[in-house]
Amino acid sequence: MSRWIVFDQVTASELRSRLPHESVFEAPGRAALEYALDNPRSMVTVLPASGNYSTIAVFRPGRTLTTQPANTLPVRATGILGLNDQSVLEEMREEPRRWWQFWKE
Repeated sequence: MSRWIVFDQVTASELRSRLPHESVFEAPGRAALEYALDNPRSMVTVLPASGNYSTIAVFRPGRTLTTQPANTLPVRATGILGLNDQSVLEEMREEPRRWWQFWKE
């Protein structure tokens, strides 16, 4: 069942007369966009547009855009207790040794 939230008296009375069995809640003093952005649930809104037009907007909270971290250079811990970091370039990387290799060639 839908729930109508309106922000002015004229729209509230119009909805109550046209949809007598629907739930109409009046929230005066706030803008529709502000209410939709603060609401933790998904909602479909009808917002006024220029002239005699309206716009339908869907708000879905909890969806945040995540960006992938930039490719950073690998670092190697150096210094006393490994408290300093030193970047490791491709040429400087050591190839991993096999478990049976005890010495460098």
